[in-house]
Amino acid sequence: MRMTNLLAGTTSLSSLAALLLLTPMLTGVSSCGDDDVPIGGHDAGTTLDAGPAPDAGPLPDCAPAECGPPLGAPSILCEDGSIGGNTGNCLRNAAGVCGWELRECPVARSCGGLTADPAAAVCQNGFFCSYTRADICGAADATGVCMVRPEACPAIAGAVCGCDAVTYTSECVANAAGTSLSHDGACEMPAGCTAAECGPAPGAPAILCADGSIGGNTGNCLRDPASGSCGWEFRECPAEQSCGGKTPAGSPGCPTGYYCNYTLEDICGAADAPGVCHTLPIVCAEIFAPVCGCNGMTYDNECRANAAGTSVSRVGACAATP
Repeated sequence: MRMTNLLAGTTSLSSLAALLLLTPMLTGVSSCGDDDVPIGGHDAGTTLDAGPAPDAGPLPDCAPAECGPPLGAPSILCEDGSIGGNTGNCLRNAAGVCGWELRECPVARSCGGLTADPAAAVCQNGFFCSYTRADICGAADATGVCMVRPEACPAIAGAVCGCDAVTYTSECVANAAGTSLSHDGACEMPAGCTAAECGPAPGAPAILCADGSIGGNTGNCLRDPASGSCGWEFRECPAEQSCGGKTPAGSPGCPTGYYCNYTLEDICGAADAPGVCHTLPIVCAEIFAPVCGCNGMTYDNECRANAAGTSVSRVGACAATP
């Protein structure tokens, strides 16, 4: 062989240099950096090491078989709620090598409290600021610790109050929403809302419903009992409810706050003509236009009769009783 000749005989300096370059390739060893690596890459079962990114584009995920036998190292529950130590994840590094992930627990990051940098008091995405019960959600500038938000919670039918004043079914659900726990039990909601809490008034119009009530934009700033948030009320007009006329025995009349309204043609329900439940007026104008109510009483105007819970029989005062 040429190689034997080169080793046994006399060669030129250029031939000797070529031999020195070929020797590592022929012996199956490639020199790269400070360490000699066997041709074909690292053995499976090792942990991940860094290396240059390959140029062949995205690499597929690793199968457990590519990482070798599972490591015997334990998993660790880190202070922030994440998993450290042996995570059980078979991952591929930038060099394309598969290995079992061994993760160091991150240094606990504080949140809330007094800080010169407001951004430092806020937890990163995927975390929430966890307080102990004694910290009372950071009252008196107590600090908390950033912890990982739970991804799943057991189905528990309970009630706890979060630091955001929202009621949740469990502490886990509150943490998943990004808040710590204030106390057990539902949050106590203030009775009403101020206009400032509802924000700018909407431009939607109000609607006079068939029953005399106000629908659409009622102009009321109300608190949602479920979430505790404030908002402007948008009310759908209720379906008309009939009253009077022929109804099955035991049928209810109009609900509290309503009266049975008849047209003048219905003559207060004579001949079993039905009426429609309307809301009782709260305020009436000071107008003198006498009407006779279906109850046989004279009122200053129709609004006054309706406020008394009766419809109008005819315009003008009721006939004097002989």
